Amino acid sequence: MSEDCLQLNIFVPYSLSNVSKSVMTFIHGGIYSVGSGTSFDGTMFTLRGNVILVTINYRLGPFGFLSTQDSVVPGNVGLWDQRLAFEWIKDNIHEYGGNPDSITLFGGSAGGGSVSFQSLYPGNRGLFQRVISMSGVAQSKIMQFDRESMAVATSAVLTRCNCLSTNTTKAIDCLRAIPAKVLAGPEIFKPIKDGNIIIHDFAEQLNLDKYSDVFKFFTSLDYMTGILNGDGNVELRLYVPTNSTSAYNSSLENGLTTEFLCDYFAGFISRTWYP
Repeated sequence: MSEDCLQLNIFVPYSLSNVSKSVMTFIHGGIYSVGSGTSFDGTMFTLRGNVILVTINYRLGPFGFLSTQDSVVPGNVGLWDQRLAFEWIKDNIHEYGGNPDSITLFGGSAGGGSVSFQSLYPGNRGLFQRVISMSGVAQSKIMQFDRESMAVATSAVLTRCNCLSTNTTKAIDCLRAIPAKVLAGPEIFKPIKDGNIIIHDFAEQLNLDKYSDVFKFFTSLDYMTGILNGDGNVELRLYVPTNSTSAYNSSLENGLTTEFLCDYFAGFISRTWYP
């Protein structure tokens, strides 16, 4: 296992005309913890859509989203990895027959959240023109951490790796000496407001301040959002204990009863995600 993952994959139609083709850049999901752009084969997508498809990698888990909530490790380097890929695509895609002025970002789940975050960062102006955010938006509470959640996750990693210290520089130096395979543990990390790529309460910024750079950039983009077929299946398996479904004569494979959804799951969601 290595932190060196910053590659991208380019899928180009078999025959290119003299007219440059539109480009679609895909950001994979996986709770900001798992997944890879390499796992998606864009061959049929490219042929049917008559576009150039680029899939990208970005650092995940503690490598990409751990934060000490100070200048030592402000966080969100996974989002900066994505932006670095956007810059490369903008500068080089013409060499593959792509139009650098016709680029669409799209992604699902954490990829959809990433797309949404990137569409709210004015520093991305000119790097893409359209976005498709599937099953994930920046305003969703499950797409980012608050300060307390980040502190808990970071402390858990530091403790597990015997690097806990009141001196954050010393603590991070200790983590850097830990093998990647050990550092990549069970902890979940997500983007956090860092004062840089994620600065504002975006919902308030978009609703109230029509003169802000965030609002101007966001409204300059073509934006599409929605959900995917089978949304929530993976999360459901993570959050719903097996014994709870059997107690209500329900199963994820054969269907969940109304009794289970009303008496158990609705309350579980309310307590877990909206305390």
